[in-house]
Parts: sequence; structure tokens; C-alpha cells
Amino acid sequence: MWTCAVIRITVLSVCVSMWIGGRTSAERATISAQANEYKGLVIAIHNSIQEDDRLIERIKTVFTTGSEYLFNALQRRIFWKQITILIPKTWSVKPEYMAAKDESFERAHVIIDNPNPDWGNNPYTQQIGGCGKKGEYIHLTPDYLLDKDTSEYIWGPAGRLLVHEWGHLRYGLFDEYFTSYEDPGVKPFYLDRRERLQGTRCSLEITGINRNGRSFAQCTINRRTGLPEEECLFFPDLEGQKATASVMFAQYLDPVTSWCHNNTDDPSGLHNREAPNRHNSMCNGRSTFEVILESNDFTGKKNLPLPPEDNVNTVPYFRLVQRRERRVVLVLDVSGSMEGKPLTQLLQVCTNYIRNTIDDGSYLGVVKFEGIAETLVDLMLIDGPQIRETIIANLPTYAGGRTSIGGGVLKGIEVLSNFGNEDTTGGYIILVSDGEETSEPIIDDIWGDIELAGVVIDTVAFSDKADKKLESLATKTGGLSFFFSGNDDTTALYDAFTSTITKRPGESSNNLPIQLYSGVVKIPSKAAKTDSVSLDSALGKMTLFSFTWTTNEVSVIMTSPDGIEISINDVDIYKVDRALKMISIKIPEIAQSGKWTYVISNIHRSDEVVNVGVKSERKSMDVEPILLRSQLDSTLVDYSQGRAPVIIYAEVTRGYHAVVNASIIAFVDNTEGYTEQLRLLDNGAGSDITKNDGIYSSYYFNFTSDGRYGVQIKVDNSEGSAKLRTRVNGRSRAFPRGVSTDGRISEPTYEDAEQFNRANSAGTFEVTGYYTDPNAPLDVFAPSRIIDLEVVSTSHEHRTVVLQWTATGNNFDQGTAAEYDLRVSEDINVLYDDLETAYKLENDDVTVGDLTAPLAAGLIQRITVKIPSTVDKTAIKISFSIRALDNAGNRGDPSNVATATLYAPGADAVVIIVVVFVVLVFLILLVIAVCVGIVLYRKKQTKAKTSTAERATFTTKATTATVVVKKNTPKGGLKVMV
Repeated sequence: MWTCAVIRITVLSVCVSMWIGGRTSAERATISAQANEYKGLVIAIHNSIQEDDRLIERIKTVFTTGSEYLFNALQRRIFWKQITILIPKTWSVKPEYMAAKDESFERAHVIIDNPNPDWGNNPYTQQIGGCGKKGEYIHLTPDYLLDKDTSEYIWGPAGRLLVHEWGHLRYGLFDEYFTSYEDPGVKPFYLDRRERLQGTRCSLEITGINRNGRSFAQCTINRRTGLPEEECLFFPDLEGQKATASVMFAQYLDPVTSWCHNNTDDPSGLHNREAPNRHNSMCNGRSTFEVILESNDFTGKKNLPLPPEDNVNTVPYFRLVQRRERRVVLVLDVSGSMEGKPLTQLLQVCTNYIRNTIDDGSYLGVVKFEGIAETLVDLMLIDGPQIRETIIANLPTYAGGRTSIGGGVLKGIEVLSNFGNEDTTGGYIILVSDGEETSEPIIDDIWGDIELAGVVIDTVAFSDKADKKLESLATKTGGLSFFFSGNDDTTALYDAFTSTITKRPGESSNNLPIQLYSGVVKIPSKAAKTDSVSLDSALGKMTLFSFTWTTNEVSVIMTSPDGIEISINDVDIYKVDRALKMISIKIPEIAQSGKWTYVISNIHRSDEVVNVGVKSERKSMDVEPILLRSQLDSTLVDYSQGRAPVIIYAEVTRGYHAVVNASIIAFVDNTEGYTEQLRLLDNGAGSDITKNDGIYSSYYFNFTSDGRYGVQIKVDNSEGSAKLRTRVNGRSRAFPRGVSTDGRISEPTYEDAEQFNRANSAGTFEVTGYYTDPNAPLDVFAPSRIIDLEVVSTSHEHRTVVLQWTATGNNFDQGTAAEYDLRVSEDINVLYDDLETAYKLENDDVTVGDLTAPLAAGLIQRITVKIPSTVDKTAIKISFSIRALDNAGNRGDPSNVATATLYAPGADAVVIIVVVFVVLVFLILLVIAVCVGIVLYRKKQTKAKTSTAERATFTTKATTATVVVKKNTPKGGLKVMV
């Protein structure tokens, strides 16, 4: 159902850019930008979308027209040349559909899916990074694509809108129109440097009118600010425009053929850095085209404009691919270094994967390797418990020999190639190794075989001694990489195997397990430990509790939410595998929701470490469960090229609804076997660019040496603090707080989330070039940039402004800064271009608060400042920028610019009185002049000698002049940017 609002002849136009969660671009399929051509763009249709060939044809049409528009908007620099469309595996198999390789719904750049309840059929791009950072994906709905008349009436030509979203996705641009009052510093109107009222837009050459967005009546002006009411919007004229920019403002306007820029030779497309929009806020006043040219696609003289005389064919080539059944081969290192405890750990996790994780309908094989490789299990269809146990029985039981990783991979490819009529393309290999290669073939010898096979390789580095090429294997083949330090305090190995399935839900048509919990319990000698896991009501099917130990057997007693105990006496539920040192408790039918408590007992004389894992499936496909997705923004940190941190992201949602206020901890395992905990936040500060969007993040920079670092994420809502964010009916980007049926603005609503637990692996990153310089300063990290500086209130009477922001840290978003550097200027360009020359506010200028006493990172800081005495006007417009400093003198980047407007109370009334007085004086003088003229004229006539018969009678008639003001209303209606 379409969810757009119509106001008289005006349609609300929505080109939404969402700064909410999801997988980072580091996990996306790679797009190349060479020879003026983009190749590798992947469009994926969700499995739930009904089969419809019209959808494929419409996708081709939209991207074909968009490719030409993109090429021209970028001044003939680049266009889309090769595009892959991933057909759902739920659709019919056709000869023209090639086998998918590493393409998946989760790795696609454009997804075709059912509507996001927040936005309906409004196209949007999911962004979680800052200015210039690539977005996650563009979300289009089948209705948007197939109902061409409706969608283009609302958003304009689909190809043009696609280029608008491409600006978000590829170049890290933000919207140049008013998006939301919830976005710090974003407003629908502002007063320019000449104190003229302007609608937020780019470029300023775009003409339009200001109207109430609901009633379409004339806007009323707030006498204290000089700005219109909150519901007032700027409506661009649909005809008569001459502006050439901007694609990020109103791509649907016919003359708009470029992004806003700084080229003074084209004044109709000049950037408007005064406009209080999201792009200026995030990109520090830089133009959209300036940011585009700073991307890797164009720096270093790459993809220079093609000559106008070149006849360029911008029509893309489309590949149609379809995913087949999941085919996986476990390729397991059993060299000498795996003997003992490592082999036991490997067998434990493989058994759990085979028995409880990989879904029915998949095919699974097993290969072991040391100096040579051997097939243990050819691909077998997983169709029940019996076949799973057969595969488990064939797992390797001993370790010894040298290491040939290349040999193991080649044998895995061979197993995939022996599967019926299918080729190896799209098959998966899960490669586990703990050492460097010591026997041929080595990885470098088989790159050509891997590329030809078209397989995806997930790698698990079993200790930091594992060969450094493992991560390259994963990256080059579109796979995932994980790191297990071997430390007893981590569940990284368990989480890695689970994530190879759960991170790819589009690979299966079946119900997949959701990982509720994974953790380590240390149990002293002759003692017991009690813990619990919350099972929420959406789950309960195939619920499994697993407990593994390394040395001495433990016992477990489980208690359900209704008080029923489960112990070793319940032989149908409680299974003990003493050879693998495992206890499995599988709840029959549907497990009761609520808190499940377990007691683990250790009767031995030595301490024991137990790994605990909990999984469950959703009860019904009709009920959306809460999901946790996590990622890293980078998999490689080259310390010698600059000490940049890694950003850890976690997204918690139910469907497309954000779960906010959850407690999320990242566990980082370093190369030395130490696990560090780091809290992730969703506060719109530091690494998090949008508050309360369900995306939690934090910087990690506590590197201690070269090597691998593994990251696990855990969510615990056992205290019930988390809330599910819901939207009121009719909410759109035009009315950021939601619009109720009576037209009043209302805040988004929240409902309490159930008690729940979730866990998964965010993957691994590697640090290289680490060094310790004894002469270098100990503190090299500056505070984060403040991105939410805003004006809370003003007082012209007291000449004060109340400012608010989220406190940043001593190092990025952690700790406490030393002081703030707050600057103010009447010229916004000074704050953007030459901050040091702007007036610096000191504590003497602060009436409430203290610039030298920052709060801890993440807390809301508020101060009241006085307007400098140099600003002496009745109407004041003044802008602010702030940055944080630490004790070592490191300075954060300047914040977004916040502007305050102050009008003297009653100033408008004074102006009106003066105007009325002047008009009255003019009318009085005019009447006096007329009367004097008449008297003089009559006297002149009296002196004349005329007869009575010739005497004329003069009649004076009053004439009323009516002034008609004709409104210049554009033809064809109006369109609102929202």
C-alpha cells in the first residue's frame, strides 16, 4: 500500500536517506571504477518477493536511464557498465539464470524488498558512516518499481532518483533538503547573511514558495526568531526553473543535471553552505561535488571526463544469477600443531555445526589436510538427524604431519566438483588452520584454480600463528574471516562457525537458528555456578543449550521458566558426549518463553572452564524476531600509515524497527590471548552518527602488537531496558516527529522490548606495522568530532544563547576531554574556512556551564553563552562551532555549525507602528495638498468674467483604485522535498 500524503495539488516527495544500521560496506561486493566504467554492482531481490518477470525488466529500464543521467551529472566521468541481478532461489529456475558465485542478498548494493514500515515505498539509502563514507545499500520496493505512474508522480523519473541515492551509497553524500528536526542543526528555513528568509536548498537559484505543509496556507512567522512555523515548508516550482543543481536536493526538476559545486562559472549550480541541511552539517560546509571528487573513484586523475565528441554507450550489461542449494565443505587442518586440546576444540565446534547449525536441504562434505589432503565425506544432503550423525562419525580423530593449506583447498574444490551436474560456482569452503604452510601446494600456487572454481572461502585462523594469507583467501572470494586465539575465555570459535550460516539467511528457504547466547563460565574446584538466558516469545522452536569443557566433566541442571528441572536423568532431552566433552540439552517442541536458568557443577579438584551456547528458531515465519547484526568498518589496520581506529558496529532490529537502549558489549580478543570489553552506544556521537536508530558503535584503538583481533558481540536485555521504536501513522521524512490524524506534530513512540539475549561474531581485523616509539607522545588520539551541536533556546533581552551537544572523549569517543574551544561568528564562512580567526568564547562569556569542565563521553552537555559585545544589532544572526581538546593538546575536528537568530520581543510590532504612522502622515499631507489646490483653483475661476449662463458647474467624483496582487503559481502543481 502506498503511504504518501497529498495536500491539495501538492504531493510530498520523499527521497529518504536513512543513517541506520546494517552491515558495513566492508562486507559488500566489490565495485570497480576503471576506464570510466563501474562494474560489479549487485542488485538482489529478496526471497519473499513474488515471482514477476516485469520486475526484472523494470530494474533494467531504471538503471539504464540512470546510467546516462549519472554520466552527464558527473560531467562524463563514469557510468554503470556491468550490473548483476540476483534472482531469488524461490523463483523458477531458467536457462538464462547463471549460478550465483559470491552474490547474496546480504552483500548486495541495491535490495528489492518489502517496504520498511517507517518509510513505506519511499526509496532510501542506509548510511552509517560519516561524510565521504560509502553507504550500505539502496532499498527499493516492488511497488515503487512496478507502479511507474504513481512513483514517478511522487519522486520524478526513477533513473534520476536512483542517481540521488547513488550519491549516498557510493560517495557518502547527505541530503541538501530539510530532513528532520531530529537531525542536529537541520532546519527548513534560515536567514541568510542579508537577513532574508530562505528555504533550505541547494542551489539558491531554485525558486519556490513557502506554505504550511498540511493546510497549504500562508506561513506564520515566529516574532522571536524571524523564521516560519514548524509545519512550514519550501515548495520548489515545477516549471520555470533555471538552476542546474542539485541532484541531492531536487533531482526531479528538469534543469537539474548536476550536484552543487564551487565553480563560479556556473552560478546556477553553486553550493549553498549557509543552508542548515544534513550535508553541510556532516561535511563541514563542503559542496557535494567537492566530496565526490575526493572519493577514490576520481582522485589521482582517475576516470577523467571523456571528450564531448566521444560517442559513449552508457547502457549497462546485465547478468542474471540465481543461488542454488547451499553446498559446504569443511576443510580442516589436522597437522601436528593441532594435536591435543586444539583438535578437541575443533571437533566440538564441528559437531555442533553439523548437528545443530547447518540447515536441512544443504549439502555438506568434509576434508582433512596436513602434508596431504584427504576426503572424509563427499557432499551429502542434510535431510535429518541420521545423516548428520553419519557425517559426525567421520570427523578426523587424530592430528600429525606438515601443513598444506593449498592442498586442502584444492581437495575441497574437488569435492564440490563431484556434485551431480552442478559446477563448483557458488560453493562454500570453511577453512580452519592454525599454522603456516610447510608443504606444497601453497596458497600462492592455486589462486588461478580458486578463481576458476568460483568458490567462496570462509576462513578461521585457529591461533595467531595461522598463515597470514587466510584473510586474503576470504576477502578475494567474498568470504568471511574469523580469529580464534585459543584462549579459554572466548567463544570466538563457536561464534565463527555459527556466523557462516546466520550471516547468510538468504541462502536458505528454511528456518535458521538464532544465536541467543555464547559465553564462558569459570567454575572453581568443587563449586557450582548459576546463570540464565532469556528466551523471547518470537523464538522457541528447536531450542538448544550446549555446554563443552576441556578437562574435567561437569554436570548441568536446567530449570525452565515455569520451574521444571531438566537433568541427566532426562535421557531424551539431556545428551552427554564424553569423548567430545559435550552436554546438549534440546527442548522438545516449543520451548517456553522467559528466563531459563542453569547450574553448572564441578566436583573435581581443579578449576574448569565451560563454554555455553544457546540457539533457537522462530516459532512462526509470520512473527519477526529480534535480530543482531554486527560488523567492522575495516579488516586491516596499517599502523605505519597512521594510527586509525577500527569502528565496531552492531544493529539490533525487529524487522525494520530499531531496538534502542539495549546493553551491547563487544569482546575483543587480541593476539596475546587477552579479551577486552567495550560498550557500544547509539547516542548520535563519536562513531555513531544518528541517535536512537538501532545502530550501536564504538571506536577500538587499544592495539598492543601486530596480529589478528577477533570481535564478538553480546546483547543482554535481562534488565528490560531496551525499547522497540515504533512510528505513528502517516510519518514521513517531511514531518520528522510523526503526524497524527489531527495534524499535530507528535514524537515517535516506543514500547518495551521483552527480555532477550543475542550474540554473534563481528569478524576479525589485522594490525600491521605496529611500533612503539619511546620518543613519541603517549597520547596520540584526539577527541571525536562533535556532530550534534544545536541551539536550544535564545534570549534577545539577555543576549544569551543556550547550546547543547553530546560530550566527546579524551580519545575519540572514550574517556573525558580536557576543555572545549567554542568559536562564534556572524559570518558562517569564517567558521568553515578559518576557524582560528573566529571570536573565541571564554568562561567569562559563559553564564551557565564551564568550557573547561567537559563531561564524560556520551553525556549531554549544555551551556549558556552571552552574545559578544561586538555584535550590536536589533536582529541578531550568529553561528557557533565547537571542538574538544585533550590534555596532550590533541584537537578534535570542528563540529557542525549551529546558528541562532534573535529578534527583540515586539520588534515586529514596532516596525508595523512605524509603517502605519508614516502612511497616515503621507495621507494627511496628500489631503491637505488636494484641498489647497481646490481653493486656489476656485479663486482663480471667481476672478474670471463670465455670464451666469456660461458659468460651469463642476462635479467632483471619487475614484477608488484597487490594487490586485496576482500570485505567480507554477503550472502543473507543486512538489515538496521532504
